Amino acid sequence: MTDGVHVRTAAAVRTAVLWVSLCMLLQHLGHHPQFTAEAEGSVQVNIVRYFTLPNSKFTSFPGGEVSSVTSAKLCSANGGSLVSGQSAAAQDAITTELRKAFEGSQVASHTFMGGDASYNVIWEIDPTKKCKVGVKGVASLNCIYQWNIGEFAPGSYDGHGVPFYRGSYYSVAGAGPMNGYTPFWENNYPGRGQPYLISRFVVHVGSRALWYDGDSWAKFNPDTPPNSFASVCEVQDGLVGNSSFPPTESKTTWIQKHWYVPLIIAVVVLAAIIALIVLCCCLGGRDEEKYLHPMVIRDISNEPLRAREIIDYDGNVDDMGFHDRGMSMVPSHPMPMEDIESANVSVYSAAENNIYGDGDVFLNGNR
Repeated sequence: MTDGVHVRTAAAVRTAVLWVSLCMLLQHLGHHPQFTAEAEGSVQVNIVRYFTLPNSKFTSFPGGEVSSVTSAKLCSANGGSLVSGQSAAAQDAITTELRKAFEGSQVASHTFMGGDASYNVIWEIDPTKKCKVGVKGVASLNCIYQWNIGEFAPGSYDGHGVPFYRGSYYSVAGAGPMNGYTPFWENNYPGRGQPYLISRFVVHVGSRALWYDGDSWAKFNPDTPPNSFASVCEVQDGLVGNSSFPPTESKTTWIQKHWYVPLIIAVVVLAAIIALIVLCCCLGGRDEEKYLHPMVIRDISNEPLRAREIIDYDGNVDDMGFHDRGMSMVPSHPMPMEDIESANVSVYSAAENNIYGDGDVFLNGNR
């Protein structure tokens, strides 16, 4: 009987572990990047060459406008696109172009880049997903910077561009790079809550041009004077590597949205298993291997068996005196069975054995 209880208990424990493991696996799948909308996949565009159009070219626009729009038009008119800092090598190439455009200058030089967060600012119609610019108090992860000029836009998941950074301020919780791209922000940037990306190179500060978030017009930024801008362009030649992109925003999975379902299932299963274990333990209380039949005791015991009437006592039969244990078990003369109308339950004691009136015998200590 003991072995049976142990087997049932072990099986119940294995079942409990199996169900708990299954619930943990389902929750893990709900958060695993491969099963969510935020799986990473860095995409590169093959660059044939870089070229730079000097600041003087902006005079061809009304009022000498220096902006992201006029910069893109200059590049497009000459067979190129505004540069993308898609890698360290690309950012180094931008640095070289700015150094050549303002050779000998000790002031900062700038170029607008082919990436921004304008889609979430201008075109997003859902107010809960819209990016609000220039307001630090409402810094948001809705501001998603994307490479969106040239080959990047048509090759992207949604046609809006390839996301490479999320967050309008560097300090907002959750802000950071996306899709495996390396950011090249200046320290404490993005720090102005602006959607347009500018590369800035300062000779005496460092060896690489770094990113700055600004307005689409150079003159509206406090430290990007229009005469410090050139238009750095790149000639693209198709995508390199993985060309599949995740959506620009995370989407809640079914498991994440209904998180309470696996929790309820786990609680119900565990409660059922605990009830099963308790039931097995209760049903397995009688140990047949230690059970002694009455006739065995009567046949092999050399000790006299005496009967006693049940009386009040403190619970320990062994502490009672011999003479307190009543009459002998076998009467001195036969008693006709028809004269027996009723009888009290008696306990018969001998040595280490107790014999109950119903015929059940248990070893002392197993009652």
